[in-house]
Amino acid sequence: MADDDELFIITHTIEDNPPNIVDPTLQLPHHILHYIFFYLSFHDLLHVRLVNKNWYLNTPSHFNFHFNESLLRKRDPTSYSLNDLWDSIRSSIDTCKNKLINAEKRVLHVEFINVEYIRDIMKLLEENNFHEVYLKLFYDYLPYIFQSKCLTILHLTNCVLDKQHVLCDEVTIPSLQELKLERVTSSEEEILSKFISKCPNIRELSLVTCWGISFIVLTNLACLEKLYVNVSDSSSFTNIQVIAPRLQVFHFILRNRYLEIEDVVVTMDIRACKMLREFHLNCSKLPNGLDPENFCSDFPHLETLLMGPEKPINISGSSLRKWILSIPQDEFRPAISMAQELQ
Repeated sequence: MADDDELFIITHTIEDNPPNIVDPTLQLPHHILHYIFFYLSFHDLLHVRLVNKNWYLNTPSHFNFHFNESLLRKRDPTSYSLNDLWDSIRSSIDTCKNKLINAEKRVLHVEFINVEYIRDIMKLLEENNFHEVYLKLFYDYLPYIFQSKCLTILHLTNCVLDKQHVLCDEVTIPSLQELKLERVTSSEEEILSKFISKCPNIRELSLVTCWGISFIVLTNLACLEKLYVNVSDSSSFTNIQVIAPRLQVFHFILRNRYLEIEDVVVTMDIRACKMLREFHLNCSKLPNGLDPENFCSDFPHLETLLMGPEKPINISGSSLRKWILSIPQDEFRPAISMAQELQ
């Protein structure tokens, strides 16, 4: 997760002599390569199939549905009704039924403005067992959790999570591997943590500008390998505890050029993440709970560390290979002079 407001200008890297690079996929049978590509997301497959002819021929078949209610409104704003959206979705599914059934990866992008019939529409879409779902609401309640048996990627944007709709039963999504929550609001403090716990096998979790909570506790995520947190204002959570023994990548950003958040104190407990290899920490002060003196003993496998714009601290370790000091653009000129002094 990159931050467009920053420049990475002070870098020290230890590199081994690069070996002779050989494409290992040339040695693989076609069915093995096809099997590997199946685990990539739809967006990655669009790039993979352009690499060469061999990769193109072994890219799994995919079918992408994209419904946007606002586009239907724009076509005929005077006579538009919810029935138009309903008819459009049903007609598209019926027309492409065979292609949808035969596709190895089924992808759904849907954006709602009016949520009056959203539950019925989501039920209809769910019957097709999509592998990836990208759902965007207009700041309204998520009526329930998708229960597709093969769902691996779920992105929710502008949704409201509440106990009545998403925590009313014991439904889980064991197949889910990637979850992204962007501009998601929780009606109560613990709802977000409980919602994430319904996805016990996720490998990648992204939390971008989630509101209505001041803390989050992530436990029982034995498969979690990547965690991205972007807190854009002081109303989002600043207290985080993560118990994920396989976590290797953790990015935490607390930045907003329009808000004064330099005095916001973050409390962070990630000491249980002993396998952490890449840590990006971008906030004004070192979070409470992180001990600079024991940093490398707490994370013995750490290889890449990005810190900024807080004051540099002394950290060293045998596994640390790359240390980057991040400088925001509005501090670019003093950062250059500091870089020269350090050199």
